[in-house]
Amino acid sequence: MNQEELYELLNHIPVTADNAGLMEEIRQELEKKHYAVALEKIEKLGKRKKKKLAVKSTEGNEEEEEEEKNVVGMFPKELSNKKLERQYIGLLLTDPRYIIKYFYLFEECYFEDPELLNIYKSVIFTEGGAYSSELAKKGFNFSRDTEHVYELKTILKREVRDKNYNMEKIYIDLKKLFVLRRSFLAIPIQNIQDRVMEIKEYQLYDKMSVEEVENAVIQVNDTEKFKRAVLNEGLSSFLELGDNNLTNGLSLPFPVLTRCI
Repeated sequence: MNQEELYELLNHIPVTADNAGLMEEIRQELEKKHYAVALEKIEKLGKRKKKKLAVKSTEGNEEEEEEEKNVVGMFPKELSNKKLERQYIGLLLTDPRYIIKYFYLFEECYFEDPELLNIYKSVIFTEGGAYSSELAKKGFNFSRDTEHVYELKTILKREVRDKNYNMEKIYIDLKKLFVLRRSFLAIPIQNIQDRVMEIKEYQLYDKMSVEEVENAVIQVNDTEKFKRAVLNEGLSSFLELGDNNLTNGLSLPFPVLTRCI
């Protein structure tokens, strides 16, 4: 199986809470060109899915069903926004020159809708091929063109026609969402994933820059490191030797020490 086939196979595997960690590992292996390792992990995914289906057929799993209700496509509903993705792709199709400035690197591109990801690749290589840089194309495989894809492109262009959309705002909003999605998949620990989703609920989230969202994610991860280090021998080095990016401070693990007297 060649590189393009591996990317295509990965694009068609839905991401769930159960396989998110392994999916991110596969993506990283592909970026490093470790194709044999990536294929081995993809096969591992397939075996896991078969086992899961076998268990599900013999006994009901209410907890899993409840979890699936809270997942919209590849991501939790808190990180879902297909409307924003459609607006971005619609504007790109309407004026492919946008791809000169408003593109996403392969490693930061986390579309929820695989059909929109496919059309994004089409813009990079076809509609906007004359304007798209090698940096924008790096890592992506070619799109699949079918009659359905052609019809969807027409629909997307129609949706943004005569609308006063701000491409820069849409691009930034989607990039912030990609940051959260990537972070959500990178560390499949429930507590951290919950904190990542909470960032989107910040009162001033709409006014945050991409860098501020990235810093908020770093803060979440470092807070978790701190909690694991509390009362451990490694706490001093964590705080004193710079093994953290904490800027806002943390409450101590004991309320009596945290409270001002």
